[in-house]
Amino acid sequence: MNKLVLVLLSLLLLPFLSGMDNPDTVIVTAAQVDGANDIEYFIEIATDNGTRPGTVILDSSEGPFVYTDEDRSINIYYSNVTLRSENGALIANCADGIFFDNFTTESVTIEGISFVCDQVGVSIPWGQHSKVSIKNNIIVGFIGVLLNQIHGNRVVGKSPNTSAKSSLRRP
Repeated sequence: MNKLVLVLLSLLLLPFLSGMDNPDTVIVTAAQVDGANDIEYFIEIATDNGTRPGTVILDSSEGPFVYTDEDRSINIYYSNVTLRSENGALIANCADGIFFDNFTTESVTIEGISFVCDQVGVSIPWGQHSKVSIKNNIIVGFIGVLLNQIHGNRVVGKSPNTSAKSSLRRP
């Protein structure tokens, strides 16, 4: 099933899904994603465009997430977002795996995802971001984690890949 059909189907089913017990949790498979913009779309659905906390689960039961689209960096621009893995989610061919695009976010968790990126695995280059948890991810890239503002943020876990670089910067 191609991506356009999946998106149209999800839009048609969205009114019916709103009565579910957990409308704030969206499970996504690799077949639904060809670029980071698709994952951003599912974050918008889970958080109702940033009006509530939401969780996007990347389920790799059908294989890895391999970007073929131009957009290869997931931009985080809402607070109260959890992006986590199920079945060992792997995102391949990313530029920056995660890029914090807004000047202020709070309570963001990135958990259990493997990133194979050309640039930075998780990048928080500017702004006031608090309660960011980067837990148990495997990051392969030019820089593993770049934090410019580290107010109450946590990086937990260690990449087994010794060729990956990590950078923690304080303003």
